Amino acid sequence: MLRLLFIAVAMMLMGSSAIAAAPPSTASLTVPATVVAGAEYTVSGSGFTPGAFIAVLTREPDITWFWNGRADDAGAFSYVRSTSLTSAGATVRHDAYEQKQGNHWKLKASATTTVLP
Repeated sequence: MLRLLFIAVAMMLMGSSAIAAAPPSTASLTVPATVVAGAEYTVSGSGFTPGAFIAVLTREPDITWFWNGRADDAGAFSYVRSTSLTSAGATVRHDAYEQKQGNHWKLKASATTTVLP
């Protein structure tokens, strides 16, 4: 399963045609508008397919992080993360992908947060 996720992440970063680009309006991703560099914050998603495998890519200026897990029975998930100290002053983008049949990934929701010094 982990190998599958690494392949999917690599495909996303390379722009594979196996990934749909336009997020529909049914799913949402919530992050705070601002966060202090190095501080923890919660990333929450809702409106996803119940039980679906989810991968969230978080793009900071010098690194891309990812979280993966499953949406609960209500189609929601949440996790806590922190920014790197080198991200102060940057906008951090979060993209939530849902795995579809045939190992296709679909971008379902995006959100950004600004990192304060």
